[in-house]
Amino acid sequence: MEIKLKPVLAIVAIGLFMLFALATGAPDDSTNTEVAITDCMLKPDADGILYVIINFNDKSGAPISFANGRLYITHQDVLYVGSKCQYATSHDQIDFITDVNGKYTYSIPFSHNNSKDLNRVQLAFDKSATYTAFNQVKVAFFATTFLTFNAVSQRLSDL
Repeated sequence: MEIKLKPVLAIVAIGLFMLFALATGAPDDSTNTEVAITDCMLKPDADGILYVIINFNDKSGAPISFANGRLYITHQDVLYVGSKCQYATSHDQIDFITDVNGKYTYSIPFSHNNSKDLNRVQLAFDKSATYTAFNQVKVAFFATTFLTFNAVSQRLSDL
């Protein structure tokens, strides 16, 4: 009986996985570094600076000082306005270290002229000898000037 039960449970598990995958809806045109966009509209020129503000604390709220982190930034600028938006992307990787208060700020100049121009910013802190990893993505759409990450990590000794 036990020998026949394992294949049945495997088929049920695969079926549940397929059900959950179908329930999430069809994938969009996003990739792991680009954001899918539609219905692009010209806007007046908007030049400015996007400030990426990072606060890195442990679960108790104490700052995590001198932590090594990375920002992965995708600049996505629309080139064509129409039913299908075409865009150009450029990518930057910024390695940084938080200050004594667990803070870091990075500034990104932008020049936007379309409603779908954006900056995609991913923050990553790797697992260290003391803390768990952290990874989060945020998107700054047309003329956004601030993105704040309140990153929280847990001490490995508390797990």
